[in-house]
Amino acid sequence: MFIQPLFGVRVAPFIIAVIIFCFFTEKAKSERKKSMDSFISLLATWFVLFFSIKFVTKWEIFIDNPMAVLAYPSGTQEFYIASVILMLVAWIKRADHLPRFYDYILMLSISLFSYTVITRLGLENGHWVDLVLAAIFLLGTLLFRNPYWLVVGIGVISGVTGLFIYTPTILGYRMHAGFYLLMAGLVLILIFRKKEATTGQ
Repeated sequence: MFIQPLFGVRVAPFIIAVIIFCFFTEKAKSERKKSMDSFISLLATWFVLFFSIKFVTKWEIFIDNPMAVLAYPSGTQEFYIASVILMLVAWIKRADHLPRFYDYILMLSISLFSYTVITRLGLENGHWVDLVLAAIFLLGTLLFRNPYWLVVGIGVISGVTGLFIYTPTILGYRMHAGFYLLMAGLVLILIFRKKEATTGQ
């Protein structure tokens, strides 16, 4: 009743990504399972946050009629907040997640590319810029094994594209160009912190 029409279209690409990762990644079965389980856990956490945060962002409606909030779809604001909280959670447990960061990025890039293919070519929705950027992201992930610089690069490209041409979307949600640049900046800080930690040892 309260499920958004595009919910299935947004979930299906992640299922596709996990299946592809499971069958086509040259890793030990136990390692693949750990990466998939962690990715699915983070993804589930994000979806729960994305859905539940609207009870805070739409608090006036919630106070007036709590059930009415369920009918309101979560949007870009909830996307931002859920993403920031998830990054904080992942950072707190970074010892578990950082070793699997490349696997996460690989599954994420497959998911985003699958989504843009489904929406742009299948549903004839979305923008060609989204498809091109998703293809670059996936191709870069497959060619370069350093996920940190890859995220910085795609973040800068998406941010600059958003400033001058068209603001790219993520799963159909249009992000501000500053969001991509901020993500690139945060990962850049992480790169230098890792470098300092390695140098100090």
